[in-house]
Amino acid sequence: MTQSLLLNKKGIALMHQLEPRLLWVSVSQGALEAIIPFLPFFFTSRILDLLMTGQFNQRLLAYVVAALLINFVVSAIANGLAHTRESLIYRAMDKKEMLLNKKMIHMDYQFVEDIAVQEKLSSIRMNEMTGGIGMFRLFGSTKDMVKHTITILIGLLFIIPLIRSQSTIQRFFFNVDSPWLIVLFFLSLIGFIMIVLYVNKWSLERFNNFIQDGVQINNLMGAIYPILNNFRSGKEIRMYHQGPIYDSFFKKSEYQVEKTMGDINQTVNRVSVISVVLSYLILSFTYLWIIGKTLNGAISTGAVIQYTGASSLLIREMPAFLEKLTEFINNSVGLQQLFDFLDMKSTRHQGTLPVEKRLDNQYTLEARNVSFKYPGSDQFILKDINLSLSAGEKLAIVGMNGSGKTTFIKLICRLYDPTEGQILLNGIDIRKYNEQEYLSLLSVVFQDFHLYGFKLGENVAASSEIDEDRIVTSLNHSGFSKRLASLKVGLKTYLYKEYDENGIEVSGGEAQKIAMARAIYKQAPIVILDEPTAALDPLSEYEMYTRFADVTGSRTTIYISHRLSSCRFCDSIAVFDEGRLVQLGSHQELVRQSEGKYYDLWQAQAQYYQKDETGQVQEIVI
Repeated sequence: MTQSLLLNKKGIALMHQLEPRLLWVSVSQGALEAIIPFLPFFFTSRILDLLMTGQFNQRLLAYVVAALLINFVVSAIANGLAHTRESLIYRAMDKKEMLLNKKMIHMDYQFVEDIAVQEKLSSIRMNEMTGGIGMFRLFGSTKDMVKHTITILIGLLFIIPLIRSQSTIQRFFFNVDSPWLIVLFFLSLIGFIMIVLYVNKWSLERFNNFIQDGVQINNLMGAIYPILNNFRSGKEIRMYHQGPIYDSFFKKSEYQVEKTMGDINQTVNRVSVISVVLSYLILSFTYLWIIGKTLNGAISTGAVIQYTGASSLLIREMPAFLEKLTEFINNSVGLQQLFDFLDMKSTRHQGTLPVEKRLDNQYTLEARNVSFKYPGSDQFILKDINLSLSAGEKLAIVGMNGSGKTTFIKLICRLYDPTEGQILLNGIDIRKYNEQEYLSLLSVVFQDFHLYGFKLGENVAASSEIDEDRIVTSLNHSGFSKRLASLKVGLKTYLYKEYDENGIEVSGGEAQKIAMARAIYKQAPIVILDEPTAALDPLSEYEMYTRFADVTGSRTTIYISHRLSSCRFCDSIAVFDEGRLVQLGSHQELVRQSEGKYYDLWQAQAQYYQKDETGQVQEIVI
């Protein structure tokens, strides 16, 4: 219970941080909505008493005017607050989503790749979509909790005079002033409360368990929906008749949901009948008590309206209050997930050393005794890597799939830190540098690069602030000039159709050229190409790499490719095999080492290439 209250307190603090007005608007709306139902009872009882005594005077008129005016003003303010609160909730949810996205952007990359973290984020989002668990429930329940609490307090305040009133005559068939009636009244309320609490606690626990057990389904749905909503997937779905697969999944999910919710509803309905019957018994007893007090002269005729109305509201609000209280307690599950995610701390060393700014781009890289294994794994992906890269050198890294090439690049990019050893920039461990300053030296194109549904120029510049001349030059260098010339609005053309129905589709090769242009545009002194040209044919890849080598000039460049012919122009080639650096040298040196791994790879690929009369490598058409 204490932990739940602390989490809800933390959630309310986050609510205030996201949208400061939301908490106060929710409290104000809840308070006014609690007051409104009591206004008719309060004024009507007094107006009726005046009428019963024949007092048709200014006091009666004042009560009538006050009743109409106060009810109108309070209702109008509450209605206005309701509209304001609704818009504030949407804004707060948007800001909460931005907070999650910001956390994903800035958290350690090892957490981004961690399936447990991905499942946690998916669970946070899907829980709020399906069950409202988490901040969404807190946003919605805060106002209701305030409303129900104040309603109960006002109801008790209204009934206190009834309890204290004493009969002047005895006309009723039992003693309505007996203290045992008060004890019986409160015991009935306690029993009623216990039953409602049990029902709410049981049903919410079952529902929350159902939500948690559905994490895998939620993750799968989160993966499937973008596929079904993306027209690019439509071809495969139709050509391979994949519709029945998705239909089967949705039917299975629907069956699980219906079965679980059916079991919950069946039990809740059974127990709810008991609570409803008990509430009517308590209400009937209260009405008899009020009637007896009236007949015995303890209360006025007008007060009957006040006490019957207040007792009805009190008994009606008790289950609602307990339901919200149980929701608050059980909502701690969703809040715990959210705060576990938001409170994740970086485990990597955060350096502060500024990077030396060199106009001559004289930056050297060195891997010294580098070994690496992914967090939670006992298997080393890289082992004892020692490799130096001089300023301006062009290095190719080759090897079979799974040899550790891309993992090595991730270490250079500080997506991960080495498990053992160091990576040095100009002789200093890169972990000691300010991370953003260090990353500003790198221009990287990964194999799984992404283009976005923004304007072409924004995709190249990776910013809304662009240098158009530099972008055009970069696109020309990457081989995109012909397609660029065909675009009516040039760099302002949207890629894809997510944001503009006139957006263009680009082929895999064109997308790679745009990604390469992005690397050229950054003008970083160290350039890394991690197989971004995999969709190109071997000759196109070779042409792009050689053209890219001309563009980068004296900049330090690392190429990764499965196609050895594309790497022949490099100063040196590093051969990775099963996580180790097994060979290092130029193409001519390595190809002469017939016992080496590079020779085997070269011979395996050489059958697909031949030289023409000019000595250029050409692809053999088979």
